[in-house]
Amino acid sequence: MKNKNIQKLVMAALFCALICVATAVLPIPLGNGGYANLGDTLIAVCAFFTGPLWGFLAAGVGSALADVFLGYTVYAPATFIIKGTMALVYILIFRRFAKTKACIPMALLSSVIAEAVMVGGYFAFECILYTPAGAIPNVPGNLIQAAAGAAASTVLISLFSHNKYFIKNSSVNLGLVL
Repeated sequence: MKNKNIQKLVMAALFCALICVATAVLPIPLGNGGYANLGDTLIAVCAFFTGPLWGFLAAGVGSALADVFLGYTVYAPATFIIKGTMALVYILIFRRFAKTKACIPMALLSSVIAEAVMVGGYFAFECILYTPAGAIPNVPGNLIQAAAGAAASTVLISLFSHNKYFIKNSSVNLGLVL
């Protein structure tokens, strides 16, 4: 595709669908009424390839749709903001340190901070939805999901960062190949 905007739109739509499927198809019940999923891993990958704006939209819409499909509709608006912000935070931090050529540490740092947004965002939302005492039991499950998402996305981004084709087609494109 010659038009980069069309390419980013198509890629964002693809990632939106992938994030929705990765979140909804294999939810892992946490015992507190919530669930862990593989969607966070793809949020980082989405941001890596589509950039801040499209990453925000694809991550937010894909994750919110998964909430609707799984019956957590009350969470969908918060999920849209939280997961979209995760993608935004991830790529802005990743780009900031991309020139350091320290791909694994920067991917991990970006993932950990983005996942902290998720844990804090859901805690804040659940404090409003329930009470602080009602939100606390969900924090351990969110931390487990965050750790899994940070680890898996760090591995994937590290692999992509070592491939010239993926770097050329990423939103980073700063010569990260080591």
